Amino acid sequence: MPIPGQERQTRTYQFLLDGVQVDAFLFRDAADQLGERPQPKEIDQLLELWRGDPRTVHPTVPERLWRSVFQARDRLLDAVGRLALSQPPPSGWSRFADLFPGDRKVAQTDQLLAADEPRSATAEQRLLIVEDRIGPYLCDRLAPYACTLIKSSRCWQRFLQTTSGALDFNAALVDLHLNDDNDDYGGLDVLAYLRDHAPHVPAALLTAYMKPGIVEDLKEEYRIALIVHKDPSGSLADVRSAVSRLLRHGQVVRGGDTQRPAFPTQWSGVPASGSQTSR
Repeated sequence: MPIPGQERQTRTYQFLLDGVQVDAFLFRDAADQLGERPQPKEIDQLLELWRGDPRTVHPTVPERLWRSVFQARDRLLDAVGRLALSQPPPSGWSRFADLFPGDRKVAQTDQLLAADEPRSATAEQRLLIVEDRIGPYLCDRLAPYACTLIKSSRCWQRFLQTTSGALDFNAALVDLHLNDDNDDYGGLDVLAYLRDHAPHVPAALLTAYMKPGIVEDLKEEYRIALIVHKDPSGSLADVRSAVSRLLRHGQVVRGGDTQRPAFPTQWSGVPASGSQTSR
């Protein structure tokens, strides 16, 4: 941007804002004009304006300066909640919600959308869970889904050999790191396999650490449907809501006579009880 000239009287710089548009203010003003029953297209257009949480992207800017923008965002969330009473979730909702991990207002709206889903969890819906620490906890939280649990990169390779690489799941939850030191990025190998050999399986990346700016790159490269953030202890606040979003992203299309691969009922001598586990 060229440096404007100084005002002669005050010897200060003056920016000429004629024709300059700030997307944050465009969003705020448009959200203020939403009616009681906005059209889904209006909602999606406003969701698309967000590319990140400005409080994270611009940490040196005082949060008070974003107050009016986030008040407008909360009004948009109220509109999304009202829309859920009669319409399916906005197409851009999952991407938008991923920008605000741990945000209570976003989580409440997400749970409202998940609760409005016409489908319910059944044992016929199969989930692949690749997680080295809290996998059993996730399986318990996700009952009665039929969960197959993989706990390491080595067991992932063994699983592929046992099943001849055939994967028949409704969705996959994949942890970024699969070792105790959190430095292996083994989950990306799993996501790459799903992308190349099972594009019908929508996948989520589980992680507690994600640098700003790389989320969209990872989602595009590995065909990730959404990012699910853990808290520092490693747990997830509402994994069922995350799975509902994942299933909304894309259900597996199966023919009536499609044969499902026969997965083993136990791994390494550990019996399965509603879920299958690979250590």
